[in-house]
Amino acid sequence: MVDVVSQGSVKHGRFSAYLPIDHQDIKEFLEIGTEGNPIQELTHGVTVSDQWMQEMIDGDNDKRAIWAKVLQRRGEIGYPYILFRDNANNGTVDVYKDKNKEIYASNLCTEIMLPSDENWSFVCCLSSINLLHYDQWKDTDAVETLTFFLDAVMDEFITKLEVYKDSPLRDDQLTFTFMEKAYNFAKDNRALGLGALGWHSLLQSKMLSFDSEEAYTLNNEIFKTIKEKSYKASEELATLLGEPAILKGYGRRNTTLNAIAPTTSSAFILGQVSQGIEPIWSNSYVKDIAKIKTTIKNPFLEQLLEEKGQNTSEVWKNIRDYDGSVQHLDFLTEHEKEVFKTYPEIDQMAIVYQASTRQNHIDQGQSINVMVHPDMPIKDVNKIYTTAWQLGVKSMYYQHSMNAAQKFKQKKECLSCEG
Repeated sequence: MVDVVSQGSVKHGRFSAYLPIDHQDIKEFLEIGTEGNPIQELTHGVTVSDQWMQEMIDGDNDKRAIWAKVLQRRGEIGYPYILFRDNANNGTVDVYKDKNKEIYASNLCTEIMLPSDENWSFVCCLSSINLLHYDQWKDTDAVETLTFFLDAVMDEFITKLEVYKDSPLRDDQLTFTFMEKAYNFAKDNRALGLGALGWHSLLQSKMLSFDSEEAYTLNNEIFKTIKEKSYKASEELATLLGEPAILKGYGRRNTTLNAIAPTTSSAFILGQVSQGIEPIWSNSYVKDIAKIKTTIKNPFLEQLLEEKGQNTSEVWKNIRDYDGSVQHLDFLTEHEKEVFKTYPEIDQMAIVYQASTRQNHIDQGQSINVMVHPDMPIKDVNKIYTTAWQLGVKSMYYQHSMNAAQKFKQKKECLSCEG
C-alpha cells in the first residue's frame, strides 16, 4: 500500500512503523531489513519508556539484550529510530497535557510529536528558516510572517478536503473517508512545525567551532527567539481568526509551533548551507546536478583559503583526498581546524548536548542524527543514547556510519522525506 501512494505524482509515499520496545513481537520487528526478511524497505522505530530505560540500565538482562540489538541494527542500517515516549509526553504543550492527549509515535523523520487516537491521524505543516542569515532577520517579523504562511497552508489543506467532504460524487466522498482522520486533526489542532536549517553554516560564517561555548550560547538564543516569535504570531492569529475548539481559552491558533526537520534538499536550494541542525559532512564533495557532476566547496573555507593565499586546485584536491577534512593542513591554525571539522570529526556528544538545550524551546521534536565510527566502543555508542534520554531529548533519527549499505538506504529515505 505504501508503494502505491504517490506524493504529488513525484515520488512514492513513505511510512515508518513504531513499536513499543516491550512488545512481544519486538525481536521479530528488529529483523526488518535483514537479509532474507520479507520486509526490506520499511523504515521503523521503537518507542521506549522511562521505566524500561531505567530497568535496562539497572541490569535487566532481557532488556539489555533487546537494547543491544537496537544499537546493533542502528549500526548496520541506521535505524530503528528511537522515540523516548515519556520525554515526548512530558515535554509536550500545555493543551495536550491538560486534555490527556498522548503521543504514541512519531513520523518518518522523528521530529513530529503529536497525539493520535480513534478520531485523529496527526498532520503537521512544516517549514525551515535559514540560520545563516540569523543576524539579518532576528529583529524583523520574518518568523511571524513564516508562521502566518504555515497557518495559511494548513487552512488550504482543510479547505481542499472539505470540497471532497461536501462533494456529491462518490469517488470524492471515498477520498475524504480515506483522509477523514487527518482532516479532523488538522481542523482541531492546526499544528505547525517551524524549524531551521544552516546551523553549522552560521557557526562557520562566524568562525565558531561546533562545540564552542559561543556556539552553545547562540544555539539557546536562536531557538528561544524562534519560539517566542512564533508563539506571538499564533496569538495574533487567534485574535484575528479565532482559536480551534481544543484551544478555546489558550489564546493561540495552533497547538504546536516548532519542530526541526531534516532539510537535505532545502538546505542545498537555500545556498548550499548545512542541513538542519547537523554538522557539514565534508568541506568538498561531488554532487550530481542535472546529470552533471559538480564539485561543491565550503564557501567559508574557500574564503579563508583565499585570505591565506591557499585557494588553489592543488589544496582542494588534497582536501578531497582526505574525505573533505582539513585537519592535515599545516598552514591552518588549531582554531581554524576546529571551525572546519566535519561531521565524523566532531564529538557526537556535542550534538546531544546542543539538542537538549534546544529542546527547551521546541514544543515538538528534532531530527537528530549522529555519526558513529564503526570502531567506536559499544559503551560509547550506548552513552550517546542514554545521555540523550537522560537530558530530555525526545527522539533519535538516523545513526550514520561508513557502512556502504547503510549509506545507500539513507540516501533513498532522505529523498523520500524531503518536501
